[in-house]
Amino acid sequence: YQRWFRPLPNEIVNCNNLDKKMEQGFIEPKIGQAQELERLIASLEVGANVLLIGNSGDGKTALLHHFIQKKHEGELPEKLKKLSIHEVDCGLVVSSYHYGYSEVINQIKEQTEGYEDEILFFFDEFYLIAANKDAFKAFKKRFLEDKPQAKFVVAITYKEFEEIKKLDI
Repeated sequence: YQRWFRPLPNEIVNCNNLDKKMEQGFIEPKIGQAQELERLIASLEVGANVLLIGNSGDGKTALLHHFIQKKHEGELPEKLKKLSIHEVDCGLVVSSYHYGYSEVINQIKEQTEGYEDEILFFFDEFYLIAANKDAFKAFKKRFLEDKPQAKFVVAITYKEFEEIKKLDI
C-alpha cells in the first residue's frame, strides 16, 4: 500500500539519473555495438544482471549509453522501456569510510524498495568497490543476496574481475 503513496523516485541518493542526463543532452548519441547491444537487451529482458568485462576504453560505458539512447527512441521491448536508469557513484560508496560502506548502499536500496522491477542500476568504475573487501561485502549482501533483487549492470576490466574472484571466496 505504501507504493501507492510513494512514487518512483526521480533522484536516488548517491546516484545520477542517466535518463535525465540523456534528456538534457549530456550523453552523446551512439552508433555501432549492435551485437553487444542485442545481447545486453536480451539479458536484461529475462531479468538477468549484467557484468560487462573489457579493457579500458572498449566501450562498456558507451554500450549502456547506447541502451539509454534506444530507450529514449522507443526501440526497446516494453518491459525495458519503463526502466529508470541510475548510475551509482562507486567513488562515494568507498569514500564513506566513517559513515559505513553498507550504510551508503542501504540508503540506495531503502529508497528504491518496492520499485526493483522499475529501476536499473549502473555501477561504472566498479573496481572501486571490488578493491575494498568491506564495500564489496555490502554490495554482495544488498544487491545479490537480499530479495527482491534490484537489476544492475556492472562495468569492470579483466584485471578488476580477477580481484572480484579473489574477494568472493
